[in-house]
Amino acid sequence: MTADERSPPETDDEDAAASDASLGTQDANADGIEAAVSGDDGLGDPREDLQDPAENVPTPEVPDVEPDAPEAPEPDSVPEGLRAEFWELVFAANVALFGLSLGAMLVAFEENAPIGALSLLVGALAAAFLAHRYLNRQHTP
Repeated sequence: MTADERSPPETDDEDAAASDASLGTQDANADGIEAAVSGDDGLGDPREDLQDPAENVPTPEVPDVEPDAPEAPEPDSVPEGLRAEFWELVFAANVALFGLSLGAMLVAFEENAPIGALSLLVGALAAAFLAHRYLNRQHTP
């Protein structure tokens, strides 16, 4: 045997690499791997099927409804005595609230105890007047 018969025929490395690559590509195409790698799965772009959400929103039907609430009475229809008594009680409630809260803060923070005590006294008197007038008023239907 000669040396040529014992060794395989010499080939260029580039030719061998090219033939190996073509074999690998053929195997990949046969398995469908190349299609999966390239992203072309035959379904297309999934964003093409998306729709604008504003197109699918139904517009609600809003009926014209008049409120069933009764109308407020005219200011002239309220008796003058009732109106005066109401504003008197509102003023007494405001004085009581202001006097009691200011007096309590002045006394608690020890800023001006005599004025705080006086403010507490005025607030307590206004609260007593408010309670007396409210509890003893004539309730009309």
